[in-house]
Formats: sequence, structure tokens, C-alpha cells
Amino acid sequence: ADQLRLLCASAAERPALASAVRERWGDRPEHPGLAAALAGDDPEALAAAEALARAAGDATCANWCAWSRVIALADAARLLEAEAAAREAAARCGEAGAYSWQTRFLAAAAWCLVLSGTGLDHLIATAQSLADHALPAVADTLIVAALALAEADTGALGTARARLVRLADAPAALEGLVEWLEHETAWLDGQPGPEAPEGGFGLVGGLAHITGRWIAYDTGTDPAEAEADAWPAPVEATLTAWDSARGEAFDTAAAAWDGLAAREQVRCLLALAAHAGDTAGAIAALEAAEQVAEQHGLTVLAGRARRSLRRHDVRRDRRSARGSGGLTDREVEVLRHVASGHPSRRIAEILGITAETVETHIRSGMRKLGAKTRTEAAVLLDAHGGGA
Repeated sequence: ADQLRLLCASAAERPALASAVRERWGDRPEHPGLAAALAGDDPEALAAAEALARAAGDATCANWCAWSRVIALADAARLLEAEAAAREAAARCGEAGAYSWQTRFLAAAAWCLVLSGTGLDHLIATAQSLADHALPAVADTLIVAALALAEADTGALGTARARLVRLADAPAALEGLVEWLEHETAWLDGQPGPEAPEGGFGLVGGLAHITGRWIAYDTGTDPAEAEADAWPAPVEATLTAWDSARGEAFDTAAAAWDGLAAREQVRCLLALAAHAGDTAGAIAALEAAEQVAEQHGLTVLAGRARRSLRRHDVRRDRRSARGSGGLTDREVEVLRHVASGHPSRRIAEILGITAETVETHIRSGMRKLGAKTRTEAAVLLDAHGGGA
């Protein structure tokens, strides 16, 4: 009965009810279901409840605890931990033949990697193989959302927009995520909607407000109000920076995202440049944004940094030559196939990515190498030792 009351309690009722349950059963009750309900959104308590459920042979409760833990870690912006937890849970479910749960966890892991900006091209190839199967609604929504954001970030905006059409009937629990993704893709495409998403709490809710700040900045409109509590620390730092509109605050926010979410680190650096008090500070921020974006394959954000640098009259030929060292691994791989005489469509088939993404990497590689044609880029790559 206590378990059901905890699960059904509202946010306002839960603290008092949880306190009463702890008085009766202690902080760590031996019943797996009650322990899970009492854990709430505490990742450590959920891990303990999962272990208790596994020891009791209750696979359903254990999987539910693992899922709740992944969501709690992701909401708290602990993305790498969430991804690792999801991978471990997916492996266990695979061994047990629990396909529905396994695909949920694999999709959640992919989503966490996309948000962190880790291995986007490789993720697109591997996630597509999962998306080609019939999946439960939650897993399908997460994997399609992960693919759409990865494609948008790497420049395949047309493909991303087409993919988002599939998310029209997303599960209610993921509607906020889909709404943010639609606005974020539009913003990356330079076509933000007239109204920014307000978002809820947690990481995605915070990202919705950050996107809203960018849309308001770009369109000269008033941003939606964002409550200042219950945000993960990097989100709070970013929203505080937008409220203060001070360059040093965006510097602090960018540092908070470092090693956590590359795309948000880049966006903070772009905002730092926009609010810098001097030209030298703006250029330094933009060059840092370009470097981080290129390292993680964030093609659209790298392009925004380069366009802003051109407005400061800073062009590629005035900066230090990078040779092939500035290329991402995927750009090198694509240009190697160009050197072998493969057309874009064939390269896409070989690498498991879209032809549009191949063209994006070729254009990016050409810019970095200072090449005027794709053939020249392939030759320059070989001259710099990148074709070895």
C-alpha cells in the first residue's frame, strides 16, 4: 500500500509521505518495490533498489529501477554516467532476452551521446540500424530524436527535418523533448519559430529555455521566463549568463559544459563572443568555439563561428595553418574515399551515413585544407600525411 501511495503521490504530497514511510520501514526497506518507490529520482538510491530487486529475482522491478536511474542521471546533466548505466542495463537485458527493455536502454544511451556531442557520425550509422527495426514507442522516439539532432548538428538539416515528422505522435512523457528538438533544429537552420519553447525542469527543459534565449536574441523578441531553481548546474550557469548579459558569465557557463556537452559549450562561447566588451575577446571566444565544434563534428555551429569571425575580418588565411591536424577522423575517412575515386553516394553506403552528410564533411575538409575542389582536398590530405 505504501508503495502505491508513493507512486501516485503528487510532488507536493511526496516529501511528507516519504518521511512517514521511512519511519515505518527505515531508509532502505527490504521490499524491492517499496525501495524503488521510495528512491524517487535519486540515482544512488535507485541503484541500491535495483540491486535489491535483482537479488530477489524481480527482473521487472530491476529494469524499472535501472530505467528510472538513467532518466534521473540524464535530467541532472550527468550524461556520461547515464550513457554508461544505459549500456550496462541494455547488455543485461540482451542476455535475458528482454528485447523491449534492451531497445529502450540502447535508445537512451544514443540520446545521451548525442546531447554530449560524442562520436556523432559513428552514432548516426549505429543508431540507424536500430531505427530500422520495429521498436516500442519510447525507444522509437528516443532513437529518432537522437538521429535527428545528430544530423542537424552535422549539417544534414533536410534529413533531420524529414525525420522529425515521425515524432508527431510521441509518448506524452517525451513531448517536451520533441518540442525542444523541433525548435533547436529550426534554430540551427536559421529559421527559429515565432515562439520559443518554455520547457520544464531537468536538462531538456533547461535546454529548451537556452534555445529560447538564442531565438529571442536572434529575433529581437522577449524570452520566456525561466524559474531559477531545480536546474542542473550548467543550465543554471547559462541562464544566469543570459540574464546578466555579461561576457565573463558566459565564460563561466562554457567551462561548466566542458567535458559534459560540447554543443552547449560551443553555444556559450558563441554567446560570450556576442557579449564580449572588446574585439579581441570576441575573436578569442569565436576561435575557441570553432575549435571545439570542429573537434566534435558540430558542423553547423562551427559554421556559425566562422561566419562571425569573418564579420571581424578574421579569415582562414590570417590564422595559423592547421594542415590535416584540424580535420576530424570522419573528414579524413571521407576524403580518403574521395581520393580512391568513390562518389558521395558510394561513400555514404560504405560508411553508413547519408550522402548529404558526406557532402558536408567534404565541404568542411575543403575549407580546413584551403582546397577549391574535392580532388584538391584529397591531394592536400595525402601531402600532409593524412592518407597514410
